[in-house]
This record gives sequence, structure tokens and C-alpha cells, in this order.
Amino acid sequence: MTFRTTLTAAAALALGLAWLPQQLPVPATPDNGTARMAQRFSTYLGGSDIEIAAAVALDADGFIYVTGQTLSDDFPVKNPLQGFRGGLGLRSDVFVAKYKPGGDSLVYATYLGGSGDDFATALVVDDAGRACVAGATSSFDFPTAQPIHSYQGGSQLLTDAFVACLEADGSSVAFGTYLGGTFDDGATALALGPDGALYVAGTSTSTDFPTTPGAYQSARAGTIEQQLLDAFVARLTPDGNGAFDLDYATYLGGTLQEVAGGLAVDAEGRAWIAGLTTSTDFPLQDPLQAAYAGPIRDMEGDTFIARLNKDGASLDFATYLGGRQNDQPTGLALDAEGRLYLTGLTASSDFPTTPGAYQQTRTGLQERYVARLAPEAIGWRLDYATRLGSPGGYGMGRAGLAVDKAGRVWVAGATTSGNFPLRDPEQAAYGGGASDAFLARLDADGTRLGYATFAGGNAGDAAAGLALGDNTVCVTGSTGSPDFPTLAAQQPAFDGPQTLGLDVTSAFVTCFGATNEASVLSRLAVSPDSVDLIGRETQPFKVSGFDQFDQPLPANVVWSATGGAIDAEGFFTAPDDAGVYTVTATEPVTGVSGIAVINVYSGVDTEGGTDVPDAFALYGNYPNPFNPETTIRFDVKASARVVLTIYDLLGRRQSVLLDRDYAPGRHEVRFNARSFPSGTYFYVIEMGDFRAVRRMLLLR
Repeated sequence: MTFRTTLTAAAALALGLAWLPQQLPVPATPDNGTARMAQRFSTYLGGSDIEIAAAVALDADGFIYVTGQTLSDDFPVKNPLQGFRGGLGLRSDVFVAKYKPGGDSLVYATYLGGSGDDFATALVVDDAGRACVAGATSSFDFPTAQPIHSYQGGSQLLTDAFVACLEADGSSVAFGTYLGGTFDDGATALALGPDGALYVAGTSTSTDFPTTPGAYQSARAGTIEQQLLDAFVARLTPDGNGAFDLDYATYLGGTLQEVAGGLAVDAEGRAWIAGLTTSTDFPLQDPLQAAYAGPIRDMEGDTFIARLNKDGASLDFATYLGGRQNDQPTGLALDAEGRLYLTGLTASSDFPTTPGAYQQTRTGLQERYVARLAPEAIGWRLDYATRLGSPGGYGMGRAGLAVDKAGRVWVAGATTSGNFPLRDPEQAAYGGGASDAFLARLDADGTRLGYATFAGGNAGDAAAGLALGDNTVCVTGSTGSPDFPTLAAQQPAFDGPQTLGLDVTSAFVTCFGATNEASVLSRLAVSPDSVDLIGRETQPFKVSGFDQFDQPLPANVVWSATGGAIDAEGFFTAPDDAGVYTVTATEPVTGVSGIAVINVYSGVDTEGGTDVPDAFALYGNYPNPFNPETTIRFDVKASARVVLTIYDLLGRRQSVLLDRDYAPGRHEVRFNARSFPSGTYFYVIEMGDFRAVRRMLLLR
């Protein structure tokens, strides 16, 4: 699709805007599936020209907020702050819309912009229901209120970043400011801090971006002549009167290019930022990956991840993450435990995925990645990193990212592949166009795909934003499909006929029912769950906890047994009396328990005694089959040298268990096959002239 605007190329790169593809192959349709997550509503949002959605948010009461940009003069406004498009000709305005819970009607929908080009890229909602949007503008008359800075773009209509907050009813701009220097600047991410502060990240080509005294990096690392892109981070603190002050603003980059792609704020008010870097000298701090691995090509590089301290004066952590090709992040989130989640696009066959992750090897041309970083006593570790793609597919564009209370990661984006991996999909068939939107959820340990569905029609569809509520997940994006799947729609029909050879797109909003619960202990599994023991023999038991999503969950338990003895660590000693006994692990707060069964055989005197057998003998091992231990019993009639040897199925000696003198009596020996592969083995005993052979089966 050709985007019809005067936005400079540098500003477009700064914003990280991703347009729908033009000519891509139409993939095959996969098999149908059965949905578990119900779609609650789905609607178009747009006029007869171009809309490109950027972000969606949910407040605590379930109201839904959407922002993006529009070129339509007939965008469907309601109770608008600004009832018409401010730009002339082919200039775009921001749009902001607020839906009632359930999406059945609009509270407001409005244009927001001046006489130049205005683009929204990010959205947050505060506790008062004020929608705050960020992006870039070339309008010298963008609607501001109590601004920190005035327009600095100069006479060439270059862009400044902006931040604007609308009152809860959309009736006025409560706060609005420019943020930039004399060249191109654009905000790409926005986050709300625990104290109500607004954090802004973006990209700047200005040498005079308004950094603050004491900021980590007050000047660009590149030369003035290069006019390359640097990332920036700023913190705006509330002044108590509805406005904000600039607490800090800093560049963040090396001597080449940086594009900010994600922003999150932890409970201590420290800003995390992720982006693309082509700099081999990006500033690092305790890195997971200390060396740049990406290509030496313009605007293709490695992901960077960094955390600023609360006052923006230093880096607490910074690392590269990537392989030999392009690796670009598009979303960032934090959970309640302070773990960091990251999604992006990778074209690298050697992107550093982790063992056991859902998809470790490359299958498509370009794939989405999802990674989690967790804090350690010193520094950070890569908990998991996985790909999310399909053979021949091409992941693209911006993406929404959220993590629920159980640590499961939700991702919304776009794919060109009808073979994209699905799980219990709401829409099981690829829509048939150049791309489809998708919504996917990874389980908490990053090893399994818990849910995945298409969302699209017969033209191009791409998701760009995602928001997660208590029982709802909402996705927004852009579609050129007149048959995009709608349900209980406020705007059910596509309002963009493709005329005069122009590709027209509409925004869409679609919401699904979703479970957003914290993990709670649901079951305990005791291992081994059954075992055969001889009287007075000791067996260690272990316990594993699982939550309601069948994900591993630590559990502190109390052990008990119906016979014998068990200690606090789970070591059980069998009683002398034969019988069937149980061992139980119980979590005392929830009462959740797990049980193992023990079959106890009568005790055997292993060093002789009054019970002297009247013949040499070798008995069958027990248990059999076994894993990994089994007991072998034998009788010694008279004092003798006993040699007990293990052979494999081909008759090759594997181990000599015994080679010593024994007194008369009934004896036993334990064979531990932990280092042996599964299979059939023979054990041979030799006692004087007596020789016997028996077979046993090791099953892993």
C-alpha cells in the first residue's frame, strides 16, 4: 500500500511504522479447530479513506480505548473534541476513540491534530480514565495544554514528538506538549509509572533534543553531519494541577543508529527500553550478550535492552540480544515479579533461543520472537527465548504484547502464512489476503502454545496493539478486508471501497473472553507415584506443584504416611510388615495433596542369620520392569565366592555388581541403572559350581 503523506523518511523510521504488504503469496488454508476462547465483539472503526490503528488500552472498569491515524474526512466521530480533520489534502490526523465495556457503543470518537501530519503510536489510560497518546507531529498548531515545550520542528515541517492526555469524557485536552529539537523527533512508546508519571521513549535526529542536566547521555553519540537516529527516554511527573513537568530526558545510543521499540516501568519507577541498534558501541551494563552480532547494514541490527535508574542518570543494565541478521523488538512488558517480557522480529537463524523453548529453530523467512528476562542476585538471566512462526511465513510490523497474572504471554501481530501454528482457534482458516492478524498465548514457561487464532478477511490484515483486562483481551489493527469477521459491531460494515486504484484500510477492534487470573496451586504430583520396597528399605519421594493452567508452581508441603516413617524432606522408611501403604504430600494452606502408593514385601536378612537355605538360588528381580533401580535376591547354601554380572542383549558385559565372599544366608543387592539406556539385560550369578541366568527389563 502506498502511504500518501509528506512525512519525512527519517520520521517514518523513527516511528517504526509498519504498513500492510503489497504483493505477497496467498498461503494454503489449515485444518479447522475447536474454539475455547469466545469472541465477544469485533468492529470496524474508520471512514472512506485510510485508518491505521496503533494501540488499544483497557481501564479498570472495562472501557476500551483505541488510537491511530486517519486520512478520512468522514471518520465516525461522536462527542468529538475536534470534529473535522485538521490537515489539508493528504495530511493525517490522530484519532482517539473510547468504547463502553462490551464495545456496543462509543463514549467518544474524535480527531486530534493540527494542519500538518499527526501520527499516534502509543496509548495509556490513567486511573481517572484520561487517555494519553504519544506520537509525532509536523503541525505547529497541534492542540496543546499546559505544554512543557513549544513546537521546534522549524520551517521545514519536520516532526516533533508529542504527548497529549484527554479528559475522561474526551471533551478537552487536559495536557498536551511537544517534545523535540530542530530536526525529526517521534515518540514510539508510552508508559505509566506507579506514581502517575508518564514515560516516553522515541527516536530523534535532533542534536538539540531537550535533555536535562545530569541525564545519562545529554549529547548524541554520532556526529552532527550524520544526523542519524538516536533513541531517547523522558520522564514527565505530574505537578498536581493536571499538568506535567519534565523530570529527565536523555539520549540513549551509540555512534550509529537506534530506534526505540518498547517501554515499560517497574514498581520502583525505573524505565526499561528496548529497541534496534546498529551501533557496535552501544553502552552496555552487565550484559547477557556483550558483543554486537548483527549485520553491517543501514537500519538492520540487534535488539538492545536497557534499564535506566529512577532519576535517568545511569544505566542499571544494558545488553545486546540477537544473531547475524536483523532482530528488531516491537513490544515490552513487566509482570508483578519484575520479570521482563519482550517480543520482536528476527531474520536470524542463530537468534539465541533457549533449550526447551516452544520453537527453537527457524522455519520462516522472518519470525516473531518472545523472550523473558528474570532477575538474579547479581544481574539478569535469559529465562526463555522462543520463535513464533511457521514454514515459509513472514512475520511483520508492530505487535501487541501483554503478560497476564499467571505469567502467560499474549502476542498480537501479523503473518503471511496459512500454516501459522494454531491452538483452539476462534478463526481456524487463513482469511486469504496478503496477511492475517493473529492472537497467540504462550504458557508461563515458554514451552507450549496455549492458544492461537487468525483474525482476518480476504485482503491485508495486521494487528498492532493488544490490551488485557480481568476477563477480556482486546486487539486493534488495520484491515483492508470488506469481510473482516465482525460480531455485535458498533460499525459492522467496511466503509472504504477500493476506488481510483487506492488501497483503503480501516481500523478494527476485536475482543475475546480471556482468563487473567493469578496462578494458584491446583494439584500436587508425588514422584515416584508407586514403588515396591523391602521392609526397612528407604525411598526418597519428591513433589511437584501445578497451577490451574497446568503450569509448574513451587509448593511447600507436609509429608505423612499410613505406615513406616517419613521425614520432612520426603524420605520414607518402609515398615517390617508387608502390605500396601501410602505417602501423602499436603500443602497446608490450600489443602491440596498428592499421593504415592508403596507395596512393601517382607524383610530379608541380607547378611545371613538363622534362616539358612538348603540350596543355592537366584530369584527374579523386583520390580521388573524397573526404572532406574531394582533388587536382586539370591540364596547362599554354604560359604562361597559370589560373582554377579550384568550383560546386555548381545552378551556384552556391562557391570560386575558383586565379586566377594558370602556366608550362608539369604541376600540381596540393589542395581542402579541410572547410566544405562532402556532395554533388556541379563544378570548371571556364579557361586562355586552353581550358575544361573535371569532377564530384566529397564524402561525409561
